[in-house]
Amino acid sequence: VLFRSNLQLCYSNACTLAQTPFTREVIIDSTLHGIGRGAGNLCSELLIQFLNTNNKTKYDIKPVLETINNFILPIYNKTPWGYSMPYFLSAKNGCHPNYAKFLSENGKLSYAQMSSILKAIPQDKKAVYNEECISTLFSLMTI
Repeated sequence: VLFRSNLQLCYSNACTLAQTPFTREVIIDSTLHGIGRGAGNLCSELLIQFLNTNNKTKYDIKPVLETINNFILPIYNKTPWGYSMPYFLSAKNGCHPNYAKFLSENGKLSYAQMSSILKAIPQDKKAVYNEECISTLFSLMTI
């Protein structure tokens, strides 16, 4: 399930998959320096190192590191990404990450308050972001 990706399991899942014997070719999606909105993206550089060490592949990591340094790092320095407590809380509560984004941008909430609001989202509204729902819960719980 897409919104569960912020639990940082992608690396361990990819390592397990890479060591599983298949009768067909397998493609594992990854990003340079884990670029992405939350914390769930698999870092290509980590996967390459794992594959080279454990699967006897010979991927050249140098061009990857150069690309990160020359193109990705300037973006990261302007708009950092990676582990985020609000995105963790949305994943922990089975909610779409936009709920965490809304709560982060709309008030000075403690993580405990944020978690309580996310937990209160009705089950049928957790997977698909609903701004009216989160706005209402935010208003009710921050009075």
